[in-house]
Amino acid sequence: MRRLLVVTYHYVRDLPKTDYPRIKGLLTDAFRRQVDSLRANYEMATWESLVAYLDGIYQPRRDLCYLTFDDGLKDHYKNVLPILVERGISGAFFVVTASLESGWVASAHKNHFLMATLPFDGLYTRFEQKVRNLVPRGVHEPDEATVRRAHPWDEPKVARYKYLVNYGLPVEVRELVLDHLFEETFGDQNRFASDLYMNWDDVASLKSAGMTVGGHSHRHRALATLEPGAQVEDLRTCLEVIQKHCPDKTALPFCYPYGMADSFSDDTVRLVQETGFSAAFTFLHGWNQPGVDRYRLNRIDTNEVAKWV
Repeated sequence: MRRLLVVTYHYVRDLPKTDYPRIKGLLTDAFRRQVDSLRANYEMATWESLVAYLDGIYQPRRDLCYLTFDDGLKDHYKNVLPILVERGISGAFFVVTASLESGWVASAHKNHFLMATLPFDGLYTRFEQKVRNLVPRGVHEPDEATVRRAHPWDEPKVARYKYLVNYGLPVEVRELVLDHLFEETFGDQNRFASDLYMNWDDVASLKSAGMTVGGHSHRHRALATLEPGAQVEDLRTCLEVIQKHCPDKTALPFCYPYGMADSFSDDTVRLVQETGFSAAFTFLHGWNQPGVDRYRLNRIDTNEVAKWV
């Protein structure tokens, strides 16, 4: 039986020519080569053929590949869209609605740019001091296996830091700490957000080019760390904001922020479905086949593509 591979991307830019060359991303030329390699080895799916395949209606001649792009980054409009259009390939673009709507930089992205700007040891020291001020009794220390599963490509100290920033601290603590560190380093986040994220005209251009737009939550929080009521509020807001700017009768797909096992729960999966999203992508690695849970679709990272072609 043919299988479906879903690949996810974040930053796609000419890193050495940017203000933040240490951001972990994919060079635009490398993205172009990777897409061509995937196209040579797979049938490139559309959203419609992906759904038909999962429903057992469509039988491709080769394994399928579908491309997804997280976070609503300006990179995706400027650098990714022209390459996909030139090759007649479509993909799904998942937006963080608070970032597009109100000029807010998501905590995950605050951390990315802090790490790309500051020496890590200095950042780590400042981070721990601010956490101690807010949580005098200390924080729950995650076990090594959990940290490694969430951040397999990072050295242990960096992985522990990223785990605490993304999942391990209470939401209000980690967001307050990152707000302070970000503002101390970069100043006003509205200007920063306007350069980092697409606007709604960019999103409309994606849709006009045949791309699928989906939700990546309203505030890019690990949903499993929120109470069910807060999860529902975030999911509903995300869906309503996208529908306001992109009126479409087609049900939208969703992508779990972070996407690892600790970032969403069985309750999250149920709430995403009840909110009205048509499917949901994780960051759990592997193939997809007909019969898979539509709300637990697997994806691989761009860094892993060489193993799959």
